[in-house]
Amino acid sequence: MDKYLHSEQGEMYYRSIGNGQCVVLLHGFCEYSHIWDPILMQLPDELQLLIPDLPGFGRSPAREQITIEEYAADMLAMMDAEGVDNAVVIGHSMGGYIAIAMAAAAPDRLNGLGLVHSHVYADSQATKVTREKAIRVIEEKGAEFYIRQFIPGLFSAKTDRMIVRADIASLEGQSAAGLIAGHTAMLQRKDHSDVLRQLKIPVMIIAGADDLIMPVDIIAGQAALPAICMVKVLLSSGHMGMLEEPMATAEAINSYLQLLVPRQFTFN
Repeated sequence: MDKYLHSEQGEMYYRSIGNGQCVVLLHGFCEYSHIWDPILMQLPDELQLLIPDLPGFGRSPAREQITIEEYAADMLAMMDAEGVDNAVVIGHSMGGYIAIAMAAAAPDRLNGLGLVHSHVYADSQATKVTREKAIRVIEEKGAEFYIRQFIPGLFSAKTDRMIVRADIASLEGQSAAGLIAGHTAMLQRKDHSDVLRQLKIPVMIIAGADDLIMPVDIIAGQAALPAICMVKVLLSSGHMGMLEEPMATAEAINSYLQLLVPRQFTFN
């Protein structure tokens, strides 16, 4: 069901699908909620899925300024609107940054945390410089030019180029303001290593063997931080496992859900 969250900060589109244990799926930078579509049919039937377009992406209007903590507050407000006390929160890339910010703000609201091609560290100085350059490119040449330059580098060289072209085409109309606000929020975000280290809930980490954006050693290396952690490395994926290896990604998430609540789910 298509829904909108209305708050003082602005409007946000999201989908609510099914009933049962709540799983929040957060997309990454430049994308929107469609990124999860290839795996949805492979997830258990006994779930309530909340899948937003983060503010500034897809059908959610951009805001002039937003922080990772404010994105996280919107996700918690979405859960409130749905009457959800706690959820498994799974975030891809920037969505992972938001997921760990949710854990920092309201640890009792999460009964599971998944980081998909994502990590809990702040930007390095080199990455901050890259983001500042990206913001200038978007300001000078627009969102479409930036997306065409940025998206191919997210995929493994093994990935069918039709998948890459389809992803670029799906992003037509993305907001330059949303991209700039997202980059700025990521550039300013905090290091949340201590939050991951203190979590008592099981954590899932999915990494891509061919990920040039977030190399597998960095992504998988954080597995030593939480008390309980499940790690899956996708051998033929870059940064976009949901599109590059949807079956393997779904299988990893299903294994994680079984770890959280054994024997509760019927798998498709």
